[in-house]
Amino acid sequence: MINEKKKDYNKKWHAEHKLEANARRKEWYQQHKDYSLEQVKQRAQQPEIKKHKKEYMGQWYAKKREDPEFIKQQKEYKRQWYQNHKEERKAKAKLDYQIPEKRESHKKAVQKYKSTDKWNVTNTEWRTENHDELRTNNRNWERENTLSIMKDGKRMKIRVKKRPFNDKCELCDKEIIFRPDWHHWDKQHPELGVWVCQACHDGVESYEHGCNLYVVIPKYIELKTKLMENRI
Repeated sequence: MINEKKKDYNKKWHAEHKLEANARRKEWYQQHKDYSLEQVKQRAQQPEIKKHKKEYMGQWYAKKREDPEFIKQQKEYKRQWYQNHKEERKAKAKLDYQIPEKRESHKKAVQKYKSTDKWNVTNTEWRTENHDELRTNNRNWERENTLSIMKDGKRMKIRVKKRPFNDKCELCDKEIIFRPDWHHWDKQHPELGVWVCQACHDGVESYEHGCNLYVVIPKYIELKTKLMENRI
């Protein structure tokens, strides 16, 4: 009976002095901030609290997943967070990849996720929606990171980190719309090369194979002129 009266009195008092009570709580928290955080951490480590929190959050997310607006906000938040921490994540990923245990754990996690129906559905939908962008990105990446060579009579691609392509031939400054050529002169160092158009590539290839263009080109122009004059 006494406890019920005390509860009613406290409830009534807090309703009448809400602002004052909140101010007292904030003041006490600021004075005992470190102590409060330590208590929260210790409480969070208790098995009962962990289990209760896990169940509660599971139920909360299960309800929220049915809300399209919540899903949209979550995707936007994750995308924005990744953009703001992109360099940090890359640096951490490189460090983690150097540790064999973490590298193997990551590979297993990726393989496990890719074997699920969720990944198949999501991946298919994303590829369908972003087909043109994905194709362009793949083509650009392959152009700047691979090189097609002949080995044992078979054509194959090797991994080569080339210089960025600026949409122009580096010899004649002509804009290349369809496909640029990567001309390299050292098989041991294929990353050393220049971006050229097809015409310039044929010219430098001829020069590399011993054709003296300074002699050939004037002779070609002279012969071409004579043939045109005779035709007329």
